[in-house]
Amino acid sequence: MQYPAQLAESILFLKEALTQSYPVDQQMARYFKARRYIGSKDKGVIADMVYLIMREKDQLTWLLTQLDAEVTARNYVLMALRHLHKLSLNKLAEHFGSTTYAAEALSADEEEMLKAYKRIDLTQMPEAVQLGLPEWLVAKFKDIYPTNYQEEALAFKTSAPLDIRVNKLKTSRTALLKLLNEQGFTFEKTKRSPFGLRMQERKSLFGTDAFQKGLLEVQDEGSQLIALMAGAQKGMRVVDFCSGAGGKTLAMAMMMQNKGKVDACDINARRMKELKPRLVRAGIDTVQSHLLESERDAWVKRQKGKADVVLLDVPCTGTGTWRRNPDMKWKLTEEDVQELMSTQKSILESASRMVKVGGALVYATCSVLKEENEQQIDNFLASHPQFSLESAQDFWTKTYDVSCPFEGDMMRLSPAKHQTDGFFAARLVRIS
Repeated sequence: MQYPAQLAESILFLKEALTQSYPVDQQMARYFKARRYIGSKDKGVIADMVYLIMREKDQLTWLLTQLDAEVTARNYVLMALRHLHKLSLNKLAEHFGSTTYAAEALSADEEEMLKAYKRIDLTQMPEAVQLGLPEWLVAKFKDIYPTNYQEEALAFKTSAPLDIRVNKLKTSRTALLKLLNEQGFTFEKTKRSPFGLRMQERKSLFGTDAFQKGLLEVQDEGSQLIALMAGAQKGMRVVDFCSGAGGKTLAMAMMMQNKGKVDACDINARRMKELKPRLVRAGIDTVQSHLLESERDAWVKRQKGKADVVLLDVPCTGTGTWRRNPDMKWKLTEEDVQELMSTQKSILESASRMVKVGGALVYATCSVLKEENEQQIDNFLASHPQFSLESAQDFWTKTYDVSCPFEGDMMRLSPAKHQTDGFFAARLVRIS
């Protein structure tokens, strides 16, 4: 497929995607599945264009508004080529109407619009648009990152790396690194997770023997650090309360050397179905799945005071994953935050009952918002004197005999500072 055809396909996909509410990665998977004629390299080019537009949607919209141009999928692509790819009008025009499968040639109105682009005063672009943030989130970013909020906001507009977690039940990090690099992949060891590798040149791993034999799992380094914050050890009883497809369940079972018991719980049956084949591939047999009706399911009540560790990776805004899901930032509202905070509070209240005295409750999100993170911890501790915050620094040094790979008593990671997704985790110990 030539580049003009790839651009035409990008426009067709965007026409559908801009009218849908579910994440763009899910839409793209369905779109490509229904169009077998699109090759793997073509998918990569199309995906790059779509994600670029989703990341810079507000900026492209502002530019089109300055030009009194209609906000359409085609105009998004045209403006992305002109403004972001810096193509001249003549070069851009060559990609339209030039081949059988190209999008139609530029109209006179489109040519005039693209000429007028050069007359836009970009210094008048609002701060929120420059940063790629919804207007209502700018003040929150300034509060969260008082010394470098611009750097942090702009980092969320970059492409996320691909990290994997080595399955130490079957191999070592050094051995897997050597194997993958010999097979033409380019990996290096992650800086903070002791069982992570980061890919330097993105290629699919799912067809490799290493993946099929369970030597690895795809997992962001920050997510690996959340599993480490749980401190799961051999022989423990661990509950992964919002397990989803089980990425952290697998990591904790590995840390426990497949000895002990991990209860993986969730209310989403579809996502939990993904866990079983992953367990088989990883060679793990200490995990039991529980499909719950809600956070107050009868099963939860029966586990009162039985768990050494309860990990709560609660539903959240997902603001920390915007590099991977850039479209979701434009769908998030202040009302969504309030609704999720209520859900998070309810999950904390219910799941905390399962922790035994001396055990740990680990609260985590893939959000950067204080309301979902520090504020939830402060509110919980204020009404639950039987729990106490354990310093991440003290815990890490005591448990892993190395210095903590991040700052503060609670874990807060970000793309700009730590080169991970935005994650939060706090470790609460039950003292009575």
